[in-house]
Amino acid sequence: CDLLAETCREENCQIIVKKIPDSESGHNFEIEGKSLKTGKDTIYDEENRWFCSFYKFIEVNDTIIKRKNELTFNIHKQDTILTFNWDCEGKIYK
Repeated sequence: CDLLAETCREENCQIIVKKIPDSESGHNFEIEGKSLKTGKDTIYDEENRWFCSFYKFIEVNDTIIKRKNELTFNIHKQDTILTFNWDCEGKIYK
């Protein structure tokens, strides 16, 4: 779990969602949208089962924020923020 946590800690995804090509994937997380960092249209495409588990909560115009060195995945909706901690075998990592 510690090794996986460090791998997830490296991920950085900050994007306003414009399209979700395959919300059924269980291993490849792909989102089309606008980068918060550059303001340009971009595609975030990463093999990441943890991120894929949140497809059911993500809608067009949501903002996804997963900052490098953090182990929280945040979905900013119009009126609320959903925050998910990374966990492994019942232990929450921060």
